Amino acid sequence: MGKEKSTNASVSFEKLLSDAQLELTRQGYSKLTLKYYPNIWKRLSRFAGTELLSEELAERFLNSLGISRISPSQNTSYQNRIRCAVNLLLRYASENSIRFSISPKPPVPLTDEFENALQKYHHFCREHQGGKPETIKSKLRSARKFLFFISTRTRPNLCKIKPVHISEFMQSLSNLCTNTLSNQRYLLKNFLNFLWAYGLHKDKLSLFLPKVRVYQNISIPMVYSPEDVACILDKVDRGSPVGKRDYAIILIAYRLGLRASDICRLKLDDIHWEQSKITIRQVKTGVPLELPLIQDVGNALIDYLKYSRPPVSYREIFITAHGPLRPFGNSRTVTLIFKKYRLLSEIAVPRRQGGIHGLRNSLASKLLSFGFPLKTISDVLGHESLESTRCYLKVDIQSLRKASLNPDDLQSEGLPS
Repeated sequence: MGKEKSTNASVSFEKLLSDAQLELTRQGYSKLTLKYYPNIWKRLSRFAGTELLSEELAERFLNSLGISRISPSQNTSYQNRIRCAVNLLLRYASENSIRFSISPKPPVPLTDEFENALQKYHHFCREHQGGKPETIKSKLRSARKFLFFISTRTRPNLCKIKPVHISEFMQSLSNLCTNTLSNQRYLLKNFLNFLWAYGLHKDKLSLFLPKVRVYQNISIPMVYSPEDVACILDKVDRGSPVGKRDYAIILIAYRLGLRASDICRLKLDDIHWEQSKITIRQVKTGVPLELPLIQDVGNALIDYLKYSRPPVSYREIFITAHGPLRPFGNSRTVTLIFKKYRLLSEIAVPRRQGGIHGLRNSLASKLLSFGFPLKTISDVLGHESLESTRCYLKVDIQSLRKASLNPDDLQSEGLPS
């Protein structure tokens, strides 16, 4: 008992449950949660009797229901809801606040040899190759996925990896689009070269990687017409708090061309109202970007900030609509918000396209049609190189039409039609 981590022992269960429920309400949790969680807490209170809340009590309560507290993967979804309710009460009792936290997804289990190799690879990537943390994470995810695949094909031993296993692994990724497959090949090549350079495998296995042919600039960026965007925005209920937030998000993507990751991280301090400008450091490139605060974007932001944004201490502009009230976890939230209204609009989009990035493409296309030079468009989009902007030349349909050839003119010149 001496090692037991106790919570606020002086607080009675009745008061603790009452205060915790008020905190749930303050943080905007749904009505269903406000009903469900207190019911679980009351069951825990009855189980405790006269005993005070503690980690050990919570453990015994969950065990009595056949619920694992430390291994959620062993529980059913119903059991994990109970587990979550109990853990949240413990957190509130110890910290006097309900702080939202996401348990990271446990990594795929590997042998000690494979784990040691990954640790060395992590050090190699960080110290010798450099790059952003997200890039290093991508390399490690790819290496772990490959090693797990090897574990299912042969004895989990680095020396047992053969060229045939590499071919089979790449074949298992054949459902990916060409660009993604090429990126996965690059990540695997990096790991295989590491194994050879550090003497963890006698062969340079990267030589056995199958080629992935990628044609440069073969695809045309997806763009939305002004009519499409108007149709999408028309599906947003601007009279509701969620609608005011979502309208501002979509308008920022369309009028300013910000990436979903930058919209997700946009902070109150990034908006300079007196200078009518927005300044950010781009998530993807780390490069600073300054954009004008266009009037309709400013109006949409004011409408959201003044009438809909929850009163929270976070500096991020966009906050979840339901409890726990917090900034968006990642850019996927922004992507799904846009997808919701794009589907409601029922506009036709090509397969595997139709994401919010198309709004960024649409801005580039519009600027091209207005005759802005490529350098200006590159600056607006925050590109580090003009080469990244050149792909948008393919969506300037009006200019392409002007440059098109008339078949009748070809025949009059005696050329084959």
